[in-house]
Amino acid sequence: MAGGEGEDGRRRREGCLNSVRSEREGPVGSLGATFAFAREGDGKLEFEDSVVLAAPRAAVWAFFLDPYELGKCLPGVEKVEVFEPDRVFGGVATLNVAGGSVQLPARVEWLERQAMRGGRLRAMTKVAGHSVAGEGVIELEDTPEGGTHLYWTAGVVVPPAISDNPLLLQVARGVVTQFINAFFECIQARLEAV
Repeated sequence: MAGGEGEDGRRRREGCLNSVRSEREGPVGSLGATFAFAREGDGKLEFEDSVVLAAPRAAVWAFFLDPYELGKCLPGVEKVEVFEPDRVFGGVATLNVAGGSVQLPARVEWLERQAMRGGRLRAMTKVAGHSVAGEGVIELEDTPEGGTHLYWTAGVVVPPAISDNPLLLQVARGVVTQFINAFFECIQARLEAV
């Protein structure tokens, strides 16, 4: 975590992050450089980390509010549709899974927003006829260098047909990890390219 953020900043971020995650017992293992921890249980995969972006907070916030810009970072989504202005958007994602490609309808909805500070989003799709949903929280803070520290959590609930099968759960975890990594790498690349 960023040094010198102050007690108020830490408490505010923790409150925001705690709104979508249950109490955790600790790391389960590294999923790559992007993730601080991932834990599973009761069909829920949880992720959390932060990234420092070399872009001012206003630019990062504007990026998250623009469904067409944010949609470009949803892996496999070629065309973004806005279903409810300023609130719900999505498209069809084509993902490569286990040597084949799968098309998944994706829908993202803002559940709450605090201007320039962050918010909570929900993403939904269907996999083999089963609903898969996830919620995430983002929080933005300025860095002393003029960039933005983006803190985030994500929790993905997979249906029992997947979570009860260790092999399918492993595949789901891999797909979600790949998706989240690609999403945040794209955000960082697009914001820092400006």
